[in-house]
Amino acid sequence: MNKEILIRMGELAVARGNALITTGGIGSCLAIIAYDPESKVGGMAHAMLPQRNPEPNAEVLDRIVGRYDKRSLDSKYVDEAIYKLVQEVEMTGAKKENLEIKLVGGARMFQSLSKYKNGGVGQENLEVAKKTLAKLKLPIRSQDVGGNIGKIVKFNLNNGLVRIITKI
Repeated sequence: MNKEILIRMGELAVARGNALITTGGIGSCLAIIAYDPESKVGGMAHAMLPQRNPEPNAEVLDRIVGRYDKRSLDSKYVDEAIYKLVQEVEMTGAKKENLEIKLVGGARMFQSLSKYKNGGVGQENLEVAKKTLAKLKLPIRSQDVGGNIGKIVKFNLNNGLVRIITKI
């Protein structure tokens, strides 16, 4: 039987093998999943917002790009969650070159949030994720993004499969 690990908004979990990482309330938020099929190490972050600072200064960029204490990163921001997730799966035994990345969410749930561009906060979350993953040279293997409905995400570390339950 799989050990189930439940994460909430702004949280991240990493495990190996016999585990199931679950999160709900994925609408405009983004579930970012990283998995190494060889070591069966993986993790999931439930990020809420694109980035802490849309125009980061050199100090912030230095922390994010690798010269940082991972405890200073916040999983509620897409860019920081990706760096933190990759570092934590590597520390648990994954190899970066083996990582399979999957994205779920990025829906347009709140039409009234005018702070964000055309697609709302969900679209902005996706754009930041794609840019950050490109910087890290990590291709997206699969995704279930966009739309306007919420989802529950269950990530099985035994086989790397992601089960998505749509909430309508």
